[in-house]
Amino acid sequence: MTGATSQDILKHFKEGIKPLHLNKLLQISIDGPNVNWKFVKLLCEEEEITLLEIGSCGLHVVHGAFQTGHNSVKWMVIDALSSFYFLFKDSLARRAAFTKLTNQTVFPLKYCRVRWVESVTVI
Repeated sequence: MTGATSQDILKHFKEGIKPLHLNKLLQISIDGPNVNWKFVKLLCEEEEITLLEIGSCGLHVVHGAFQTGHNSVKWMVIDALSSFYFLFKDSLARRAAFTKLTNQTVFPLKYCRVRWVESVTVI
């Protein structure tokens, strides 16, 4: 959607989330350009909703809060997430044993410490 207006974004956003209830929407993360801010304003006005405002990219705020909390309690969650990946990465025997015991074939992804709060594939 190169050169899209805030109205274009609003139209496609509404089409994309049709089955969802907008009154349950909590926050929208955007990359900051003014057209995106106008889209959020139009959405709130048209749907008469109030969103949680934590900046243009809420993921950065949440990630920062997670990192601060993680560092203060010294639970080593990040080390555990990273270790889970390497536990299975190069060991077919471990993968086979895990699959046999759990009937699961989904293994941990490599944890990225820089930006992501959750370990999911990025498209």
